[in-house]
Amino acid sequence: MHAALAQMQRDGCTVLFTTHHLDEAEALCDRVAIIDRGRLVATGSPRELVAQSQAHPTVMLRTAPPLAPELVAALPGAHELRGAAGDLHFQTSDPPVTLAALTQLLGESGWSCLRCTCAGRRSRRFSSA
Repeated sequence: MHAALAQMQRDGCTVLFTTHHLDEAEALCDRVAIIDRGRLVATGSPRELVAQSQAHPTVMLRTAPPLAPELVAALPGAHELRGAAGDLHFQTSDPPVTLAALTQLLGESGWSCLRCTCAGRRSRRFSSA
């Protein structure tokens, strides 16, 4: 489907595409409209909307053995920790610094990282247009 949409874009067609994932819209769309509860709240290019974002990226982490939540909470920039040991989600105000500290912590402690993603574009909130 994405290949067909990309071809339509190259052909100059206008396509109405709906998604909940800004990274998908960024890859496929020139302009985006954000609708919240039936109300248009922002319009622009995906890059413009990301720049307007006020939310911090969310890091999803799974380790073996499970990493204690208090260790993650102590990472620089980490906040809004949720989940339980072994499957943690938290936000970071400074992803490079937080992830570097996390990598160092895991390396020094011998924990294995089973999954670590930093998803900043899927959960962002946008200011009104």
